[in-house]
Amino acid sequence: MRNMITNILSGIVIIVAGYSFLSGDRSVIPFYMFPLALLLLIIGVERLKDYKLLFGVFSIAVSAFVFFVAGYVSFNGH
Repeated sequence: MRNMITNILSGIVIIVAGYSFLSGDRSVIPFYMFPLALLLLIIGVERLKDYKLLFGVFSIAVSAFVFFVAGYVSFNGH
């Protein structure tokens, strides 16, 4: 189940980021930042379960930062 969710989130990030890159439309950035943050959060939790503390904490910290930036960009309209 975790593997399927990871694959779906990865696919969403790749498709929307590819569209943004090829079309030059930067207004879709929040639409792939939220799935990217979720993906990083899942990876961080998996690493913590595997006792890889440094990589797990780093992934969760980056996930929190991406959530913050995506929320700021989405709700402030910049």
